[in-house]
Amino acid sequence: MVTGTRRVRLLVLVSILAGCIIISLLALVDVHFNQIADWFAPPKDWVEFKVPDGARQVRASIQKVNQAFRICNEDGVDWSDVTVRMTGMYNAPYVAQTKPLNTGACVDVRFSEFAEPSWKRMRMPPNEVATKIELLVTYKSKGYVSLQYR
Repeated sequence: MVTGTRRVRLLVLVSILAGCIIISLLALVDVHFNQIADWFAPPKDWVEFKVPDGARQVRASIQKVNQAFRICNEDGVDWSDVTVRMTGMYNAPYVAQTKPLNTGACVDVRFSEFAEPSWKRMRMPPNEVATKIELLVTYKSKGYVSLQYR
């Protein structure tokens, strides 16, 4: 026969066991939640950086100034839809979009404007080291350049 004290101990043990099972299930669901959500509704990237096959080489220069990259249009045509992709030291890509650039004009793209291309748009870490800078622009057609900066 189960006494009152044994009944309380059994109830405490069952409660602890049930709590552990619930916490484990919640952790399992939390780990796989993003995968399940992506399966039902695949997220779209906020910006795509795809260089088309027939992209023309554009002329540009880049210089690091304070907490930004200064990008200058050295081409003979005005650019619109300017997208900058910066590859970090661990091959992590970060992108930023800037205003249209006229011929001979420059624009500063602040480091804080760079984010992951995924729908999460996670900001670039402030101590990230750039290993490669690329531009994708639109004028009469698409243009592309990979830049070295100083």
